[in-house]
Amino acid sequence: MVRGRRGAAGAALAVAFTVGGGAVLSAATFGPLRGAVPAGGREPVSYTYAYGRQYAVSEGVRAHLSVHRPRVPGPDHHSLTEIAVQSADGRQAIEVGWTVNRALYGDTQPRLFVYHWVDGEPACYNACGYVQDHPEVGPGLRLRPGARKRFAVRYRHGRWLIGYGDVWFGHYPAELWGGRFTRSGLVQWFGEVSGPRTPCAEMGSGRHARSAAAATVTGIAYYSGPRPRLTVATTGTPGYTVHRTAPDAFRYGGPGPC
Repeated sequence: MVRGRRGAAGAALAVAFTVGGGAVLSAATFGPLRGAVPAGGREPVSYTYAYGRQYAVSEGVRAHLSVHRPRVPGPDHHSLTEIAVQSADGRQAIEVGWTVNRALYGDTQPRLFVYHWVDGEPACYNACGYVQDHPEVGPGLRLRPGARKRFAVRYRHGRWLIGYGDVWFGHYPAELWGGRFTRSGLVQWFGEVSGPRTPCAEMGSGRHARSAAAATVTGIAYYSGPRPRLTVATTGTPGYTVHRTAPDAFRYGGPGPC
């Protein structure tokens, strides 16, 4: 799993995104409004997961993630869902997904984020080498609960491209890893909750995996890689479950243990 995140450095740029015909989609931010609570700080941080994973050599992966607005109680840090494309040893990683994180964005709405790791060290949300390419879609974009959207990561021509919906909105230059990370070795899709103790936050839709209303990861497909054959598991905290529904799909989530 991916642990110990940091907030981004530098000022945030507030942007009102517009789509087709000038309709305002949301008030979004390239870069966080506030720094995330760092791991290794003065308070202990606990992470809990429900996940699917596969060791796979590929140019990247795409999948449809359902978007929700889970309840995150005051003491907890965030509830998120993401794709993580990693090296086989897990030390290099690129992440894209949605998160409910008051410290990062200043509200309780689900918003788009990106993140990466170099040699086992966490970088930061939405910055630290990330390059924005699209004028309307980017980190901080407010997403609609109930939507099911394609999220993707793909290596092409010296860049790790990051996709949402039908656009590639940004990238990480391969030079951040010294050109050593150009293929996946491990891919993970997961729900994650975090807090200063055992988290109480909802994960996904807040419904258990056996419910038809649970959060979903579907349509998993690799770019120049194998057929999806993921395994699923949780980190064992009561209140969160996972259920594989097909070789390329699973449901996950729960109300939390509190």
